[in-house]
Amino acid sequence: MPAGAVTLDVTTTGGTGTAYLYYNADTWASNTAHTASSTKSTGTQNITVTNSTAGYRYLSLYGRTAFSGVTATTQY
Repeated sequence: MPAGAVTLDVTTTGGTGTAYLYYNADTWASNTAHTASSTKSTGTQNITVTNSTAGYRYLSLYGRTAFSGVTATTQY
C-alpha cells in the first residue's frame, strides 16, 4: 500500500468455479495463514482491510473447486 492509504478493498468477479480470497499483511496469504478471508461458496469474494502502514500486502486465491476466468481488482 502506498504511504497515506488506509483502506484496501479487494474483489474477485466473474469466471467459473469457486476461488476463496485470502489476505495477510505480513507474509504470503494462504488458507492456513491469513488475517482476513472471503470464503463464500459462490459469487463475488470481497475483503476490505484497514492498515495505515505503507508496504507490500499479500493476497491469494485458493481453488475450493476448479476455477477459471476470475478477475481480481484492488482499490485503495
